[in-house]
Amino acid sequence: MKPKTRKALTILRKHGQLSATRFAELNWPKSECWQKSYKCGKNGSRRGTGMWLAAGSYLAKLAKAGYVNREHKYDGQRVFTITATGLKELDMDGRLIE
Repeated sequence: MKPKTRKALTILRKHGQLSATRFAELNWPKSECWQKSYKCGKNGSRRGTGMWLAAGSYLAKLAKAGYVNREHKYDGQRVFTITATGLKELDMDGRLIE
């Protein structure tokens, strides 16, 4: 298993259900992308907007591999959880990142 995959699955196992935004905060806390500003609306801007998109894309790849499950909460928010396959692969790998 690749180190990035192992780190992502360890985060999901430790924290349970995560949104893409929260996963991005935990997986890439020191990324320079959090400081970039993006335009939102006519006169507004927001920092780090692209990070949840990158996290969602990465989590979707893990879901396609069967390691992660995508669910919609009652308020429409998409959350991600680790699957039994993901736990099995993480345990078989034998190395944990905390």
